[in-house]
Amino acid sequence: MSSLNLKKNSALPISLQNGRVIFGKETTKPKVEIKSYKKYRNFFKDQKLDKDKKMYYIYRNSCLRKDESVFNKNGLRYDITVIQPGKIGQEPSRTIGHIHKSLPKIGRPSEIYQVIRGKAIFILHNLKTNTIYPIERTANQKIIISGNNAHITINADVKNPLVVANIFINKKNVSDYSFFKKTQGPAWYPIVSKNKIQFIKNQKSNSKTKLAPISKKYSFPKSIKINKKEPLYEEFLKNPKKFSFLNSAKKA
Repeated sequence: MSSLNLKKNSALPISLQNGRVIFGKETTKPKVEIKSYKKYRNFFKDQKLDKDKKMYYIYRNSCLRKDESVFNKNGLRYDITVIQPGKIGQEPSRTIGHIHKSLPKIGRPSEIYQVIRGKAIFILHNLKTNTIYPIERTANQKIIISGNNAHITINADVKNPLVVANIFINKKNVSDYSFFKKTQGPAWYPIVSKNKIQFIKNQKSNSKTKLAPISKKYSFPKSIKINKKEPLYEEFLKNPKKFSFLNSAKKA
């Protein structure tokens, strides 16, 4: 069984083996949450596929044991998600998507992601503009998803797993999955055509939802100084206060 070391970009002693994360001795041992097509088929364009495909694995509260208190003190957690390669019907393998619930004194919290391995397209459905912005990110690149965006993560490489990490508020039941469930997926479906990602309109969604072109360009908010090269995990440990916007009323 081949193993791919992920420490360089994650800053954690972890590896990828058979589509799953293997954790080192110094880390916490997070329980894995498995999202399968069979259980979540009603989030996809094709709902009648004869598949029991395990689409992605989520490892919440992943960190070195010695760093666990730092994350807890700041009310945040570090998660790792592995999205498997392949397709769900015409669609690329992806997350089912969600929006963050509005919390007292905070509103809808923001979230920050880093691609550890592979190529991702983040679908951001902005509530204010009613527009979908697909943003491409590759290994070691980061993106902040502000609370006014429902979002989906696509594995844009149909042949290899995608590994992403995120830092998010450490509270239960903050993700609202009904946003995409009621329309059987995003307003514009991602479709794999000749190994490229294209989009077609979802007829069950709001016909006025606009679609921006896929963009590789992304600018962080001027008020938040994010290091573009340093692993997200290390950056947080060096200056946890920099990430206070994730669990406060301060907006990204």
